[in-house]
Amino acid sequence: MMLVLLILVGVFIYFMVKSDKSGFKPQEPSALDVVNRRYAKGEIDRDTYLELRKDLGY
Repeated sequence: MMLVLLILVGVFIYFMVKSDKSGFKPQEPSALDVVNRRYAKGEIDRDTYLELRKDLGY
């Protein structure tokens, strides 16, 4: 009985570790995040910023 429990725990841990490594993907910023960041850095002016926001539907 104890051996079966240890095997089940081992299998559970194996699949948890395996799914964690393959399932992790960093989230990419949205288009609006990119526009906001570029405006904050001064890469684009206010008119361009507002035009890009309008094009994105905001």
